[in-house]
Amino acid sequence: LASDQMQGRRNGSPEMKVAASWIEGKFREYGLKGAFENGVYVQEYTAISRQRQFSERNVVGFIEGSDPELKNEYLILSAHFDHIGVRPGNLADSVCNGADDNAAGTCALIGIAKIISNSDIRPGRSIIIAAFSGEESGMRGSRHFVSTPSVPLKNIVANLNFEMIGHSELLGRNNYYMTGCLNSNLDDIIKGFKTTG
Repeated sequence: LASDQMQGRRNGSPEMKVAASWIEGKFREYGLKGAFENGVYVQEYTAISRQRQFSERNVVGFIEGSDPELKNEYLILSAHFDHIGVRPGNLADSVCNGADDNAAGTCALIGIAKIISNSDIRPGRSIIIAAFSGEESGMRGSRHFVSTPSVPLKNIVANLNFEMIGHSELLGRNNYYMTGCLNSNLDDIIKGFKTTG
């Protein structure tokens, strides 16, 4: 995802189609079902940003929960897979690779899918694993998903979004950054948990 050949994964670029196809392939490999009607993984949309219209796609997989009642509730794990493209000018290194922002978060999603698929333990609730495009142009992909979700919004209990996880090593082991606290009560819930050393 972060190689120079991917040209910084600018929204609307041919490289974003390649990235979406690669992510879909990994979701299939690890046994995720397509989250949309007829098992479709890709959610296409058209957006306008900075007077530029582009076509983009989200890639969304689904792991059905094991609990007969809780499987109709959903936890979303998400990350965006777009970045800002190539810097203008003849710079020696003009590709903005976006390894930390946010190929790392996308690969975390794929790793989680792999771990769950290789485990004998199944989560009680269903899990939606969503790779969103359009984040760098105003969170277009996640906004589109919320406006046309694969499941009823009232059945979604939480969304954990992975962003720039390469920076977490600066905090030390078992520590993390959490943002978006003004838009969620998840911070209060986590602070309520007692931790052990």
